[in-house]
Amino acid sequence: MDMFGLPGEVVKHPLTYWKAIVHPEDWERFYQSNMEVVSGKVDCHSVEFRAKKRSGEYVWIKCRGQMIYDKEGNQELFAGIMCLMGKQNKVDPLTQLLNYTEFYKALEKSLKDEMVEHLAVMVIDIDEFRQVNELYSRSFGDKVLKRMGQTIQALLPANASLYRIEKDKMGILMDNAVGHDV
Repeated sequence: MDMFGLPGEVVKHPLTYWKAIVHPEDWERFYQSNMEVVSGKVDCHSVEFRAKKRSGEYVWIKCRGQMIYDKEGNQELFAGIMCLMGKQNKVDPLTQLLNYTEFYKALEKSLKDEMVEHLAVMVIDIDEFRQVNELYSRSFGDKVLKRMGQTIQALLPANASLYRIEKDKMGILMDNAVGHDV
């Protein structure tokens, strides 16, 4: 943890340290994931986020944490392990969808896979979306994109995956699609 300037492997009140290290766009997701464990809603978590190294460079980290309880069932220690993922992860931090890199990897894999007889590819692009940001605010536009992703994903069949390709573009890959699925 020296890479991030943390005081040691065991840190009391770690969120105060992490607030300065976690990328501002990832903070809410990181914080909520930790609070779900601390509040007792769940016993463990897995979250991906960007963290600033001492050098000022951000790297992607995958953190898996587990609440440890004493003999009486009281929370004793929130322990976890963090793995460096490099400069880019697989998940778009805004929409929580797989990102464009994963879209192209999955597309290439499906094209080579002999078990995939039919492949449907759809790219959804919202025309003039920048007007939403200009008229209402970027924060509002981000909420629209996130909700749109959640809604589309809920409607997709099990053989389809949704990705955020860039800005206001999302992609859908559907393996072994037949006429009525598409």
